[in-house]
Amino acid sequence: MVTIASILEQAPSVAAEWAEGRADRQQRTKADPADYARLAQIGVPLMAVPTDLGGTWESIEQSARPICSMLRTLATGDPSITLASAMHHLVLSSWRLPTVPEPFTGGWIKQRNEVFDSVHSGCWWGTIVSEPGSGGDTARTASVCEPDGESDFGYRISGQKHFGSGSGLTSFMTTRALAAGEAAPDLFFMEVRDHPWDGSTGLKLTAEWRGHGMKSTNSHAFEFSNFPATRVAWPNHQAELMGANGGLGAAAFTSVVVGVVDAAMDYVRPRIKNGMASDPGLRAYQQVEWAHAEQEAWLIGQAWEGAPPDQMGPLLHVVPPELAGLRVVEHGAPLAQGEDQSFDGSSQQLVHRGFVLLLLHGRLVHVDQRMAAVVVEVDARLLHVVPCGAGS
Repeated sequence: MVTIASILEQAPSVAAEWAEGRADRQQRTKADPADYARLAQIGVPLMAVPTDLGGTWESIEQSARPICSMLRTLATGDPSITLASAMHHLVLSSWRLPTVPEPFTGGWIKQRNEVFDSVHSGCWWGTIVSEPGSGGDTARTASVCEPDGESDFGYRISGQKHFGSGSGLTSFMTTRALAAGEAAPDLFFMEVRDHPWDGSTGLKLTAEWRGHGMKSTNSHAFEFSNFPATRVAWPNHQAELMGANGGLGAAAFTSVVVGVVDAAMDYVRPRIKNGMASDPGLRAYQQVEWAHAEQEAWLIGQAWEGAPPDQMGPLLHVVPPELAGLRVVEHGAPLAQGEDQSFDGSSQQLVHRGFVLLLLHGRLVHVDQRMAAVVVEVDARLLHVVPCGAGS
């Protein structure tokens, strides 16, 4: 049975497999379908499916952080494939509402079931919204959808789109377009699997994605000509549907970047350690720059850990035994000196002997009274933490 715990347990192994071929992966300009198949093998696509329809998604509060944790881990192995696959979790948020008002209730439930049934049948979802000349502003969408006259939500789309991450790996793509006679764009989706890219069925590749950085996301550009599209079954309510995503979009993209930082620091750290141990050691400039890198990576990690609950869900911490019984400072609301509170694992800061100790899955080394700072060892690094009252 696929569970959130089982996916998170297997994600590090997948990341490690990818990391072994990092040098080759960094030179890729095309995504490998085998990577999506590997993610499907451990159940990643089901993280986007609500629990009532056989997936693991419960709510933005309960499910966002596991998804972001998974993305952060996978990105240490291959950020390109991780970023592309992240779109699956984001676009499917539009159908997580269990119902909508009449007269669309029946059509909505039917479409919602079909969308998530497609995931169970092995389909990946992606998105291709941006258009040339729009500057990323979806309100400037120029693509037009004409009713096909065959079904209530059946349309035909015509227009140019780019940044179609996961092209060739996804079975369905969401997009936005102007329904004929309407002033504001609405949400549509297209079944793109098994269609050639030569324009013979209305889908023509206009430019392959070979950009800098995330080079193998397959974020291609296409021209659609009278191509079949389906309108979301709650028309003209895309704002409410997209709102179901909360802050997951920004948090997901950030998690991929944080994973890149994690991988970079893990790669450099032992080399810096060897450099310090060698003769003549690191130069002063190198030491200063490394100190800056360590601080910035630490701050990035803290920002990720401290994301608001409506964006990434509740934080989960493992409490080192050395910290048992210490007094607590709740995140964002420090207790007064001498005020005690039991530690329940949900706090991000602790107070020990009058000093603030940030909980970083590390262990307490000692309290240096002369330097007026708590010293904590985290991943073999020593961090000095500010005294209580100097900041929260």
